[in-house]
Amino acid sequence: MQTIIREIDQAHTMQLLMTKDGLGITGQTPTVEIRRLSDGLYLDHDAVTTPYWVSSGGTKEKALTESTDTDGLYYIVFDPTAVNSSGKDQYNFIVRNTGTYALEDIEHIIYERIPTDSVDLMLDMLAYLYKINRNRLKIDKTANTLTYYDDDQTTPLRVFDLFDNNGVPNWKNILERVPV
Repeated sequence: MQTIIREIDQAHTMQLLMTKDGLGITGQTPTVEIRRLSDGLYLDHDAVTTPYWVSSGGTKEKALTESTDTDGLYYIVFDPTAVNSSGKDQYNFIVRNTGTYALEDIEHIIYERIPTDSVDLMLDMLAYLYKINRNRLKIDKTANTLTYYDDDQTTPLRVFDLFDNNGVPNWKNILERVPV
């Protein structure tokens, strides 16, 4: 079972690819049961307009749609905001096929509001990693240090002390780098 974290406003297309000997298997009728873990309710697909959460009755399983473009590809679109979800919640998508090629699989998804500042922080971190990979890097043989530089190639971004396998400061045979 895999766990995925998604922004709650992001609809999710769950896909299932059924193959045998490398070829897509068509004509199957896989279904999905969507269970909300916070209260154990499942999504009732019998609802006339909008699906809703129930503990019993209704239709637990919904047939996945078979793709017309790719043999063996089946899918369903799940939009947590369309089923009155707000804040953070977790769901299990239980996929079954009782046809010729039986299977059962579970995909675990956590939907939550990802704060904008988290996205900004991730972008800042990516920019920092890009600088480290692109910019100047220097080993100082006297100080036994490794320095990553900013875009101007003179301002240090990060400095590390370098040590050999005996824990002795060394710029050759480096076993460890320790942030200064």
